[in-house]
Amino acid sequence: MYLEYACYNELNEVNVQAQVFNALEHNIQGVSIPHVFLSKIAPIIPHGITVSCPVDWPLGRSSTQIRNHTVIHAINQGANAIDLVSNHILYMNNIKEYICDLVSNQGICKDRGVTLRVMLEYRVMENKDLSNICKILVDTGIEYFFPSSGYRLDNWIDNAVIAHKTQHKFNLQAISNGNIFTLKHYEEIEKSDVYGMRFHHIKSVDNILAGV
Repeated sequence: MYLEYACYNELNEVNVQAQVFNALEHNIQGVSIPHVFLSKIAPIIPHGITVSCPVDWPLGRSSTQIRNHTVIHAINQGANAIDLVSNHILYMNNIKEYICDLVSNQGICKDRGVTLRVMLEYRVMENKDLSNICKILVDTGIEYFFPSSGYRLDNWIDNAVIAHKTQHKFNLQAISNGNIFTLKHYEEIEKSDVYGMRFHHIKSVDNILAGV
């Protein structure tokens, strides 16, 4: 199973770097860091590690032009994956613009050899809307998604269930990103056969992966 660590809550660059490399010592295969740290940290991360950057996090409410510009900036700073927060305002009000937003950002990433991943927010969506968005992701050629942004309070079980069901129904690659704190949480998500799992806290990485 693919494992990654998202360092979104630490404000000090030295601490971000220390936590990222601490996570890598536990065989984490990917890290996600805000674009403000990318230019300093991305160049010293070993080859083969996914270095992703959240775009329009956490609410996903910026215009497509701003999102495009931020995607380009993140790639120029060293990101090899983009975690684009789904713009649910566009989806609810103008689905054609929603699709154009995804297509334009997917095009930017594809032209530069970068993977686009989409962050949904399942807690604020009806099931029919979640299903419809997943169909749009498939049609757009996007392969990876997160059930949530990781910003709202989230239940790890609910997140894992959504990840599992959506992955197998739509043939997408789900990265479960609910808050997990124990080895039991990790083992249950691993058994759910989702593509990947994201850690949000370095203590969870230390405590859980040291025992795996």
